[in-house]
Amino acid sequence: MNTITIKAVRSDILYKKIMEAPIEKRDDIYRFEFMQPFEKKWAMYHCPLKAKQPNGYDVVMASSMLGYLSPQKIDASLKDKINLKVLIPLCVTIVVVMAGYRDISLVLLCHQNIP
Repeated sequence: MNTITIKAVRSDILYKKIMEAPIEKRDDIYRFEFMQPFEKKWAMYHCPLKAKQPNGYDVVMASSMLGYLSPQKIDASLKDKINLKVLIPLCVTIVVVMAGYRDISLVLLCHQNIP
C-alpha cells in the first residue's frame, strides 16, 4: 500500500522571515527553509541548493531566472503584500511524497486580498 505525505510550507511566514532578516542571511533562509522541501525537484534540473562558488548557479539564481522574486529584493516595501492582515493565503506550497515513486512537488501560491 502506498502512503502519501503532505507537508505544507507557509510561504507568507517564510517571506516575512526573509524580509526581516539581515540581507546577508536572506539567501540561506530562502535556500534551506523555503526551497529545501523541493530539493529533489531542483536536483532534476541539476540545480544545487547552494552553489559551490560565490554567485554560482543554485536555487537562488535559478528562481530569479524563472521570474520569481529574489530573496535580496524582499524588503519592507513588500510588507503589506506579505502581511496576513492584507492577504489571506488560500493555497500554500505543498510537497507530496508518494512511497515507491519519485517525489512530486506541487506548488500552489495563491493569495486573495481581504475586502
